[in-house]
Amino acid sequence: MIATPRYAAPEPPTAAAGAEGGGGGADVPANQLDLMSVELAQDHAADAARRLDALLRDSSAALLPITEQANGNNANVGVMSLLARLELMPAEQKTRLRDECERQFGEAAARMLSRLQQSNVLAAASAEPARLLDVVARYPFTRAADAALSVAAQRAADLGDDRAADDLRALVADHARPSTTNSGASRAVAFHGVVPFAPPWFGDARSSLSAPDRLLPVFTGGNFFLATNTRVLAFKETGTLLWSVATNESTSDDDGEHVVAEDKRRSRSGRSDSSRSGPPRAPTYAPDVFCDSAGTPRVLVVRQPATSSAPGGASENQVFALRALRAEDGRVLWSSDDRPELRGLTIASNPAVAGRYVYALAVDPAGPGAQADRLVMLALNLTDGRVLWRCDAGSVARRQVLTRFTRARDPVLDAGDPWQHLSAPGVSRDLVVVAPNCGAVIAINRFDGRLRWVRTYEQAQSPPSGQRELRDALSRWTTTPCANADSSAVLVAPLDADRLVSLDARSGRKLWHTDDLGAATLVGTSGAYAIVADSSSVTALDPTSGEVRWTWSAGGVAGLVAVEDDAVFIPTSERTVLGVSATDGKPVTSQTTKPPDFGAVLKAETGSAALKRAGATDSLRSNGSSDDDDVRKDKPRSPNRPGRPRS
Repeated sequence: MIATPRYAAPEPPTAAAGAEGGGGGADVPANQLDLMSVELAQDHAADAARRLDALLRDSSAALLPITEQANGNNANVGVMSLLARLELMPAEQKTRLRDECERQFGEAAARMLSRLQQSNVLAAASAEPARLLDVVARYPFTRAADAALSVAAQRAADLGDDRAADDLRALVADHARPSTTNSGASRAVAFHGVVPFAPPWFGDARSSLSAPDRLLPVFTGGNFFLATNTRVLAFKETGTLLWSVATNESTSDDDGEHVVAEDKRRSRSGRSDSSRSGPPRAPTYAPDVFCDSAGTPRVLVVRQPATSSAPGGASENQVFALRALRAEDGRVLWSSDDRPELRGLTIASNPAVAGRYVYALAVDPAGPGAQADRLVMLALNLTDGRVLWRCDAGSVARRQVLTRFTRARDPVLDAGDPWQHLSAPGVSRDLVVVAPNCGAVIAINRFDGRLRWVRTYEQAQSPPSGQRELRDALSRWTTTPCANADSSAVLVAPLDADRLVSLDARSGRKLWHTDDLGAATLVGTSGAYAIVADSSSVTALDPTSGEVRWTWSAGGVAGLVAVEDDAVFIPTSERTVLGVSATDGKPVTSQTTKPPDFGAVLKAETGSAALKRAGATDSLRSNGSSDDDDVRKDKPRSPNRPGRPRS
């Protein structure tokens, strides 16, 4: 069997111990934590506090193993940071440590916070709230740590980032365990997100080989926004074109035929080289939009081929960039390929916008003779593209050339670059989470870029020799990780595994998994439930137990399902969008949130002309073709088989 790409977690730094923390392997910190637990059990809290302080001073960057029972034996299934490990301590031990740490080190923690507040670092108008989190990392069990979170929240509010301010405030009461309040993200007053509609490639895994680029229109603030590989477009809800901007200098606003030809060329060049490994996967273009507190779109961010991309088909020549545009008129505000500090990196995922933060996974591709690609998580400033932080997120060993031609090639498992063309990272409370299709889920503190945990999982197997069927998971149109309502669980359904997995958000430990929804896409979460959908049904699961709460299968799913507030919107085979309650799956008769009709764009004269000019019609035409019903009837449907979760 040919091996799939292998993930390797980042190594902790090996710098000498210092006031701000150094390296340290996993064995010493793990032994120290065990001794600390013994001291607490023997009522020696003062000794335990001193031991913890030394550990945080000398080995704060240590990565400890995540172990779980497998076949009667303990197996390492990932790593977690020292701070993440401390959050797993019993509540009684935390209370005793908090009292003792405050007595012994409260003054030192307060002095550290005072120095930061009085330093030039925080005096500047552009000072980052994350700088204050150094106090939390160094003295987590002190009152100064909570005070630092409060000051960081106020700093975020001063910078106009209400979501970050609310998320930081939610951690103040007890940052050592997850809060039970909802995320501080401002609630949209109307529909906000990917539009529920029926693209021609939906529900067919083979579209991964031959479909045009996957274009995911989003709707917010009364407008549609759409990105292709060289253009970004905005439409009114009636379908009328607001603006269309060529974001690549090789395109022309005056020569429509040239634009279409250029788009098609770059569409091909944006895919992996099938002669080097497996078949190519179509890129997905999914913008994310920042709205102000009134729900008005202000800035949208897109992932597109960079201006420096070579026109050939080799994946190592491809460079992708992030671009931010003003939502009002499409003016380009910044592009990541203009920033010297990002030179050599390619943006591998679509962007996730959370307040003033723009998150994306980047990759430092392996050069000639190199054996692995280095993964780098980025946080950029929304308004100017400045790098707020970057985190070494591990590496992926590249596949060698595939020489076994007697079996079907897998677009993910056989790819030399499985991380390419990812969905956006998931953002919840103080975490940003990504699953880069290489057997691992990676969680990072979204404010300061510190690695929290890495959880590995069992990848699917490539099809056996002679078998031409593709894996079910390739039908998934998004793989963005999702958190439940109280941010205690993270759900993932990546392309390299035919399963859905729920992980503890603070530690990465597995809560449950199921293989009974291999073709289902994790659409999102609403209230207490996670919503998954395939081409035949929609299912709601309990994120912490995996139990099925309801299933809708009243006529088949014809397109992208959207979750908004307390409703789930389902494109049906009757070419309508049905709203069902996220609570019980029953149709709702009065909807406070109405889904937008993307068909209006396809029908409007200026809208359809702009899509044609951008070369986007083939990716979107299911809404307007009279032949779609016949095509969809012939398309095989993946059966919905909700079963018992597996621990």
